[in-house]
Amino acid sequence: MKKPEAADKKKPQKIPTTQKVPSFPEKEDGMFSIKQTSAKDTRPLPATKPATPTNSNQQKERLKEKDKMETQADTWERIKLAKNQKSYEKEELETKRANTSHEYHMEIARIEKISGEARADAEENKRNDEKKAKEKAKRFRSTGKPPVTCFFF
Repeated sequence: MKKPEAADKKKPQKIPTTQKVPSFPEKEDGMFSIKQTSAKDTRPLPATKPATPTNSNQQKERLKEKDKMETQADTWERIKLAKNQKSYEKEELETKRANTSHEYHMEIARIEKISGEARADAEENKRNDEKKAKEKAKRFRSTGKPPVTCFFF
């Protein structure tokens, strides 16, 4: 059923308010005065736009920029940590190299000492053998008989 147009013109339509009603008593002091609007307010409400794709696109772009900023910070942090890690690894390798070199030289010195002792023993044995041979040659010259080597079992 349609209402006649004349009836619509006589009665003003009530526009619901979109303002929130405070849950605390009204204050009139200072700059924070809160007044409740009545339902009789006949002013037209401003047209509000629904959330448009541009707003969501802007939010997405802001998130991307924020992510990009975080990514740049993360990248910077990773680079710094990698540099520090390389530095510590380099120091660690140098320390290991120095220790290994020291151990190598100590081992070489130990081997040289052992070989020097063995060389000295070999030279001493050689001198003793030469001395024995000269003594036997001296006896052979003096007696005219070759030295006798007898093994008794």
